[in-house]
Amino acid sequence: MSLFVHLIFQLSKETGAISEEHFKRVHGVVSADVGIEDWNNDVSLRLFEIREKYGSPLSTMEKNEKRILQRNAILAYQKAQKDQEREEAESKLPRKKHNEQFCTNKGCTIKGLKVSLTQEGLIFCKDCPDPRIEGSYIPVWNSHFNPPTFTVNAALVYAVPNDGSTEVRNPEDVLRRIALVVRGGVSLVHKIRVAQDAGARAVIIINNDCVVNSAWLRCENEVAAQAEGRGFARDDPKSEWENIRIPAVIISKENGKRIHDMMDLASVDAFGGVHFYDRLLNGE
Repeated sequence: MSLFVHLIFQLSKETGAISEEHFKRVHGVVSADVGIEDWNNDVSLRLFEIREKYGSPLSTMEKNEKRILQRNAILAYQKAQKDQEREEAESKLPRKKHNEQFCTNKGCTIKGLKVSLTQEGLIFCKDCPDPRIEGSYIPVWNSHFNPPTFTVNAALVYAVPNDGSTEVRNPEDVLRRIALVVRGGVSLVHKIRVAQDAGARAVIIINNDCVVNSAWLRCENEVAAQAEGRGFARDDPKSEWENIRIPAVIISKENGKRIHDMMDLASVDAFGGVHFYDRLLNGE
């Protein structure tokens, strides 16, 4: 029996006022078997409401905790509303068209590099129907603030400027796609934020060489963090990442070059340096 069910029916024994059938009927749940992994803000708030209806009065501390849970529920609702409004607004923005189809005796597909990104790694292939079927694998280093699991299947495009140092200058390319940026110049969270602001679904950061004589502590810390399975930016203030809602990963400089060499790129000398951009875009 789960912890949630145990607490509910321990309360039932004390008050004699609630049964499992009554709980399901009143609170509109399919099953009361809520496991500890599902013990979230809403479940905790519901438990306090049940206590107020059927159990002993809440203590002052419990009343304060209930107010916090109610506030969290309101903030979660507001965030969901903002996310919906953002998605609706992004759906109306223009995007660069992807490559044309090409056909063989095996059928038709969209030409170009295709990418599938998950917390387990990056799979990619060029001129193929689906990288998840026949793609090559690249390991990734996840952000500490990434969701536990995620899947993003989309075109991979360079953000301009390539280092993510300022707002994205090619938002019609980045919108609802995976943004590729190179490390350096500004903080990692800054790069992710500007890509997110342009409507990116995820961010892939190409790592640079860690120069020991100028950044030896960071080099050692990052090697240890990856070996221990810890995400990057773990020591960043949480407040800096509060509004980041898209996943971000780092790939090695060598693997970044592999991907770079397979992309259909052009370059422009602007924004303080030479930056790559995608001449044509891949499929969704």
